Amino acid sequence: MYEDPIPVEIYVSQCFLNPVITKTISNWRIEPAKIQTVIVQNVRDLGINFVLRQQKKPLLDFVLFCLKRSKEIRQMVKRAETEEKERKRSRHADV
Repeated sequence: MYEDPIPVEIYVSQCFLNPVITKTISNWRIEPAKIQTVIVQNVRDLGINFVLRQQKKPLLDFVLFCLKRSKEIRQMVKRAETEEKERKRSRHADV
């Protein structure tokens, strides 16, 4: 059975419906769209613009790897956590 290649943007957005990925990012205070753009850029840096059927599982593993190890994503998460702490601290100071 022949399947057309899927654009990488669509495939990455479909990956974010995976329960493992959803659980990984559920506590992060970042919009999933921002994370998706970073991952799409990482995949494009590898030279992948379309995903074939046989590439789906390895690319899902790469998306999980990026979520756990990407320097950019870790910085975004850390920045969001810091901002969250600052907001909580400023709310307590106002009271």
